[in-house]
This record gives sequence, C-alpha cells and structure tokens, in this order.
Amino acid sequence: MKLKYYLRGLGIGILITTIIFIIGIHVNQDQMFSDEEVIRRAKALGMVMDETDGKTINELDKDKKQDSESKDQKDSQKEDSKESKSDNKDKQEQAKDDQTKNDQTKADAESEKTQDSDAAAAQKQTVEQVEVSILPGEYSDTISQKLLDAGLIDDKAAFSKYINDTNVDNLIQPGTFTVPKGASYEEVAKILTTKQENR
Repeated sequence: MKLKYYLRGLGIGILITTIIFIIGIHVNQDQMFSDEEVIRRAKALGMVMDETDGKTINELDKDKKQDSESKDQKDSQKEDSKESKSDNKDKQEQAKDDQTKNDQTKADAESEKTQDSDAAAAQKQTVEQVEVSILPGEYSDTISQKLLDAGLIDDKAAFSKYINDTNVDNLIQPGTFTVPKGASYEEVAKILTTKQENR
C-alpha cells in the first residue's frame, strides 16, 4: 500500500519539475542576446575589441588560409633546392652501397662454402656413445648416479628432479641403453623410456 503512495508522489514531483523547466526556458528566451547586442553592450562597458576590428569568422579563416599557403609555398621552394643538392649525394652514396653489397655477397658466398665444409667435417665425426644398464626396480636416484658416473649428465639432483617432475621415472624401462654424450635431459629420458631387449 505504501509503495502506491510513493509512486504517486514521485509522479507528481516529476510533473511539477517539468512545468517549472518549461516556464524557465520561455522566460530565458526573452533575455537571449544576439551577437550585435553583446558587442554593443561590451563597448558600452568599456571593453576593447580584438585587433580583427570586427571581421567575421569567415574572413579570419580566409586570412589564416592565405598565410599558411604562402608559408607552404616558401617551404616547398626550400625543400626543392635541398632535394636537388641531396639527389647528387644520394647517387654517389648509392654507387658506394652497390659496390659494398657486391663485395659482401662475395664474402658471404665464401663463408658459406667454409661453413658447409665445417658442417660436413662435424657430421663425419661420430658422437661418442655410452652404454648404461638399468636394472628392474632401480629408483631415479640410482639411475641418475649411473648416468653421472658415465658422464652423460652433469648434475645428479637436477636430472632426478627432471624425471620426477615429468613423471618419466615411472616409465623408465630396464635394459641396456646406448646414450650419446652431450644429450639433453629430455633426450636421455626419451632413450631410457624406449623398450630395449636385454643382453
């Protein structure tokens, strides 16, 4: 029941406020001044006009455009003279750059041949392989110690943590494995989880 009264009071308040605003707008329209009246009153109060001496906004815009166009013309003339001077320098620099590029491509071709021969020599060198035997039921600490003793890993605790964190320790197969020296932990773990035949 009380909600009904609150809503009725709210509606009456909105209606009264709207009426007051309408009256206020009509009263203020009578007091609105044109631009000429504002200028006349400002002069009467002793205010000084701008240096435009009563020019309209359109006339001021035209003056500004003319000033900017004359500045643009002067700037473009300066740039043209600079460009003609810089064109000669650019041509000389371009010729030097072309010569440098030709020399660089020759040097690159020679170094590429050298790298190819080095890569071929590196492939010819065989990576040292080490055999490791894993017995059934060995824990990750024991396996890590064997790998450390064989020189396949550099840190027993780090490898043991790696295989425990990645759950590889439960997947390691018993058997004899051939592991290349310098292999990453991931590569060693992959080799140890592949099934090997017992020897």
